[in-house]
Amino acid sequence: KRIAIVGHGEGVWIALLTASRENRIAAIVSIAGAATTGAELVLEQQRLMLEQMQVPDAERQAKIVLQKQINSAVISGEGWEELPQNLRQQADSPWFQSLLTYNPAKVLEKIDQPILILHGELDRQVPISHAKRLAELAHAMSDSKTIKLATIQDLTHSLVQENLPGNSETILTNQTISTEATDPIINWLFQILAA
Repeated sequence: KRIAIVGHGEGVWIALLTASRENRIAAIVSIAGAATTGAELVLEQQRLMLEQMQVPDAERQAKIVLQKQINSAVISGEGWEELPQNLRQQADSPWFQSLLTYNPAKVLEKIDQPILILHGELDRQVPISHAKRLAELAHAMSDSKTIKLATIQDLTHSLVQENLPGNSETILTNQTISTEATDPIINWLFQILAA
């Protein structure tokens, strides 16, 4: 009755899967979790990365088309002959297939536990829209579930303040998670797991 599972990023999907299969888990905390399928997330993240790199539009479109071909081949097992062999060696794996085919909506159908969805508004790896969509999906699956959405205004995907010197989505000199993230988790867990 007092076991909670916390996941961050892709770890949210593992937390949801675990909670859907294990009734001893009393609560779930989702931190920076994606609300789309893995295939959609991979494409979205690639688009965001290409925009930050300021790649020319034609090159950007070509990379997106290639990623769609890779995704299709990984999911269906067909179409590899149209792709370079080195890409198949990198992408053709059970792990990548499970990532691409994961759908949080289907897993949420099997979850009855309360969920805290926490997300930094400056997250560029999994944009804030995912938190809102994840909350909508969780509410749609069951009216009786306790779902709380908490967004933190100035935090990145790594749960640090972006404006601190040395902090960005890729390089962190400050390894301390902001209390703006930890306090809502602690307070929610005390409330949900009260003896």
